[in-house]
Amino acid sequence: MDMSAFVRRFSEEAAERVLDLENGVARLETNPGDRDLVNHLMRQAHTVKGGARMLRLKRIQDLSHAMEDALSAVGQGKRVVTPLLIDALMASGRGLRALLGALVPEEKEPERDAGVDVAALSLFVREETPPAGWGAAPRPPAPRPASPSPPAPPPPGPPAAGEGGGAPGGGPAPAPPAEGPADTATTELESALRKVRSGHSVRVAVSRLDDLGNLTVEMTVERSRAKNRHGRLQAFGFALARARVSSGGVRRRGPLDAAFG
Repeated sequence: MDMSAFVRRFSEEAAERVLDLENGVARLETNPGDRDLVNHLMRQAHTVKGGARMLRLKRIQDLSHAMEDALSAVGQGKRVVTPLLIDALMASGRGLRALLGALVPEEKEPERDAGVDVAALSLFVREETPPAGWGAAPRPPAPRPASPSPPAPPPPGPPAAGEGGGAPGGGPAPAPPAEGPADTATTELESALRKVRSGHSVRVAVSRLDDLGNLTVEMTVERSRAKNRHGRLQAFGFALARARVSSGGVRRRGPLDAAFG
C-alpha cells in the first residue's frame, strides 16, 4: 500500500501542531500555573505521537511521547515548570521540526535522523538532564499583552417624539426578534459532507470513530438476535400448523395462523 500521501499529510498537520506546541511552551514559561494551557499542549503532543505510531515513525513517536509524559506530569501536579524543563521542551520542539522536515514520504522508510539525538532529548525532557555540551538556545520573547480595545459607544437613545423611525403613535420602535443559537452540530456536519463530496479529507476525532465502531458491533449483534428470534417464531408457527393438520380439529384462526398459513 502506498503510504506516501498519509506521510505527507501527517507531516503538514504535525508541523502545525509542533509550532503550536513551541508557542504554547513560551507562554507556559510566564504562566506556569495555567492548567488549561498544559492540557492543551499535552493533547497536541499526544496527537503527534499517535499519528507517528500509526505510520511507524519511531523517532517522532518517541520524542513526542517524552513531551507528552512531561506535560502530563505537570498537569497532574507531579512536576513543576522549571526553566530547565522549558529549555527541554523547546529543544524537543525544534527536534520534532527537524525530524518532520527530513521526512521522505516516497521512501519505504521515510524517517531520517536529521542529526537529532532523540534518546538524549527524551532524557532531557523526562529527567531534566541536559545533553553533553548543552547550551540553552535564546528564549523567544514573551508574547506582549494585547492593547485594550476602545470602549464601545453608548447605544443611541430612543427617538424624540415626532422623529421618524418610531412605531406608529410615536412610541419606540419594537426590538427585532432575537435570533436563536446556531445549530453548531448541523453546521459542522454539513461542512464535513461538502468536503467529502468535493474529494477533501475530513478530520474525525478518534473517540467518535470508537463510538461508531461500537455502534456497528451492537447493530450486528442485535440483527443476529432478531434473525434468531424470527427463526424460532417461524418454526413454532410451522409446528402449530402441523399439529392442527394431524389432529384434524377445527378451531378459530389466530394471529399465528394468519402469519404462517
